[in-house]
Amino acid sequence: MDNVVTIYSSLIKKYDLGNPKCLGWGSKESQVFRYKVFDYLNINKTSSILDVGSGFGDYYEYLSDKGFSGNYLGVEIVDEFYHYSCSKHGNELFKNINFLEFESALYFEFIIGSGLFWIDSPSWEHTYLKTLEKMFFMSKKGIAFNLLSPHTPIKNEKLRYVEIEYAISSISKLTSYFCIKHDYHSEMKDYTCFLFKNTNNFINQSVRRYE
Repeated sequence: MDNVVTIYSSLIKKYDLGNPKCLGWGSKESQVFRYKVFDYLNINKTSSILDVGSGFGDYYEYLSDKGFSGNYLGVEIVDEFYHYSCSKHGNELFKNINFLEFESALYFEFIIGSGLFWIDSPSWEHTYLKTLEKMFFMSKKGIAFNLLSPHTPIKNEKLRYVEIEYAISSISKLTSYFCIKHDYHSEMKDYTCFLFKNTNNFINQSVRRYE
């Protein structure tokens, strides 16, 4: 986890807070593009959502622009990101804590993590498995997260590229109800995993909108 904070601290020195590049995104458009993939979840206007690694609270902003009025909470370990998101959206929406140390009496219908597992570290596998398990345990209906694809033509040695077979192996230990989307980026940069508690919460073939 220290490696993750170190890399984000270096990005903060390079870019202004609020710039998606501080979070490792190439642009605002690429960030929002991944949020649109999360639309495949059965999220509605009144759902309860936990955003792990919430950054600047941009996913909350994305949801709000679509009419969301449900219960949202963002968990962020990087102090600068946390304070920025609080100043922009309000202190009550965010917690400044490592998700693995986060305790809550509340369970959330959906838990998401965008860009959460992209930075490599010696403890990556341990952190990934523990985070995945906790996210699924704390969700009432399901979770979604993205992983970098080994099929991307250009790689960065600081990032972790995850074989789909490994993702399936780790996911199937938690649930038989899952879906992996690897069809939304022309350069195969990443893929998104959806895990559900049961078939009633399973992914829709058509994207759900707030209608």
